[in-house]
Amino acid sequence: MRIAVIGNGAAGNEAAETIRKYDKDAEIIMFSQEDYPEYSPCALPDYIAGWIPRMRLFLKEHKDYEDKQIRTEFGSRVNEINIEKREVVVAGKAVSYDKLIIATGSKVFVPPVKGADLPGNFVLKSVSDVDSILDHRPKKVAVIGAGNIGVEIAAALKLQGCQVALVEVAERVMPKIFDHKPSLLIRKMLESRGIEICTGETVREVKGASRVEGIASDKRAIACDTVIWATGFRPNVELAQKSGIGIGESGGIRVNTRLETDQPGVYACGDCTESLDILTGKSVFTPLWANAKRQAQVAALNCIGRAVEYEGSFSTVIEEIYGTVCISLGLTGETLGQSNVRVLEKEDKQLYYKLLIVDDRIAGLQAIGRCSGIGAVAALIKNKTSLCEVQRVFQNKALILKNPWYLGAVKYILEYMNEML
Repeated sequence: MRIAVIGNGAAGNEAAETIRKYDKDAEIIMFSQEDYPEYSPCALPDYIAGWIPRMRLFLKEHKDYEDKQIRTEFGSRVNEINIEKREVVVAGKAVSYDKLIIATGSKVFVPPVKGADLPGNFVLKSVSDVDSILDHRPKKVAVIGAGNIGVEIAAALKLQGCQVALVEVAERVMPKIFDHKPSLLIRKMLESRGIEICTGETVREVKGASRVEGIASDKRAIACDTVIWATGFRPNVELAQKSGIGIGESGGIRVNTRLETDQPGVYACGDCTESLDILTGKSVFTPLWANAKRQAQVAALNCIGRAVEYEGSFSTVIEEIYGTVCISLGLTGETLGQSNVRVLEKEDKQLYYKLLIVDDRIAGLQAIGRCSGIGAVAALIKNKTSLCEVQRVFQNKALILKNPWYLGAVKYILEYMNEML
């Protein structure tokens, strides 16, 4: 059986390696527009900051694909998927397949702003992007978008001696990840390092004649020689859409719980897909590494005839900002709204955390500082374990010995459990 994998990111590589792990005989062909072996996009800001050398961006060498007997067609864009003929077309050449896995990832959305095409405008998604930014030698930078990527880029460039302004259309930094109080704590961390934070502002124009000279928002003008757009991601679905594969309401490729598209034998995984949120059951686009890896495993296993269902996507964001760990798990207070939400919030010199409880179950946790035990809380959230059940375990030594991982969650839910006694 020949399996074609389109994409050389986290999802594509996990899919290929899972196939090879369970099927030593399958023929695997991987296609990628880039000529690089697998690398970590998450590490790109670390490279900019100077924390790691360029070679440490890469998770594989080209020979690693050969060792796993994965044939690579790198440096060429897949132009077409012919569903009826079961072929992909690359550089005018048709390559047949028996099963297909689409893992084309996502791309940075740059809003249609005047001047956004001037030299000095960048995004940060690939090794080529980071090379271009460093070659440009930025000195005064406006980072547009204060999500986790924007915050990482701003912090990295500040460490390199740049003057940095971080501009966000929402009223707080990391607005989709953290509620107001933890967002404020993160803002203070950034401002203490000299990063200018401009929230509640919309960029109207990038100024300059032949290159970037500044930006104009609806509130101010900021002089800069570099603009980096961190304004969110969109699933890369053009190839799938052109091939007649269905697209979901969130903009990603629509798949079932086996990660199969509406075309038999064609699977999709990672940032190009739409999936169901494990907590709400709603269709979501969640471009997160852990979800992409698990989706890839499920798609690969179903591809080789092993029936496995995807449990659903779960939001896990872990950031380290100037040495301080910032974590968001599950749903935020803003997502949940006000109805039937119990909030536990604590702060001391070592740790801030906010726990969101709905119907005796943890729905979300946001924490900043020494965040030990987070894995246990994540498991409770994903498994939808009632806190009454947790209380029952804690009151029984035998059960604690069988489930010692529960202990990691103690400091976050102790007050709630004491109220239950």
